[in-house]
Amino acid sequence: MTQITTFDWGIFLFPGNKFNAGSGGNLWVIPSKKSANAALAYDFIDITLTKSIQTILGNAGGLPVNADLTQITDPKVQDLLKAFNTFGPGAAFYPDWPAAGLYDNLVSDVQDLINGKTTPSQMLDAVAAFYNQNKPQ
Repeated sequence: MTQITTFDWGIFLFPGNKFNAGSGGNLWVIPSKKSANAALAYDFIDITLTKSIQTILGNAGGLPVNADLTQITDPKVQDLLKAFNTFGPGAAFYPDWPAAGLYDNLVSDVQDLINGKTTPSQMLDAVAAFYNQNKPQ
């Protein structure tokens, strides 16, 4: 993340947003049909969420959830963490969580809006229709 040096760049939140979409995805999951090694998965999750490991991840440019923020040395990562902590309870789910395939559909609908093929109202209707058709029952 910090190797970009050909221009000045920064991290900011979208002005006026009450919620900010974003997620690292389901990085730590244990399937409901447990494998014979589920205990190892639990151990892995416990280890990777420790403060020391999260601090290492933060210093590598990641977005840690349990780091010692006083030990994060990169100013850009510090800016990222400040922005993330600003919207704290305003973090929204990644768009595929509420309905499988919603993110791809959303990207397509936004592209249609940008290209002038749909109006904002039509775009919102299309997103709502896809969600309602594909949400978990």
